[in-house]
Amino acid sequence: MRNRRKIAYPPGADGLPVTDAYALLLLAARFLTSPGAAADVVVNTEFNFYLVRMSRSDGRPVEANYEVAGGATRTGPRPTRGVTLAVSPLGEQVDKPDFSLLGLSGEITILFDEESALPLQLRGTAPRI
Repeated sequence: MRNRRKIAYPPGADGLPVTDAYALLLLAARFLTSPGAAADVVVNTEFNFYLVRMSRSDGRPVEANYEVAGGATRTGPRPTRGVTLAVSPLGEQVDKPDFSLLGLSGEITILFDEESALPLQLRGTAPRI
């Protein structure tokens, strides 16, 4: 069985990169060394488009316990740098709201380890909890 549906490209998305929600984790890491930096991207879900503004935000210490390839272990409170994702619908929403990043919605903050740039914590709204 095949199904095809034509979805209009939303106004306001011209010239902006279009990506998937999961790729935001990689894209957000680009802002760790640029205080005050911000960028807009468009996220396409199955039927909807969203404008996501990524901006550098303050971090807070996060308890961590992980091992880096090569054997270095990091434990205890780790200083972090944050990137905040402000998400808003773009254009006509063809389907019910469906944006999420690993189950989180609303304004999402990703806290990265200051030294290794590994994502240590995601903060946002978890509607089912």
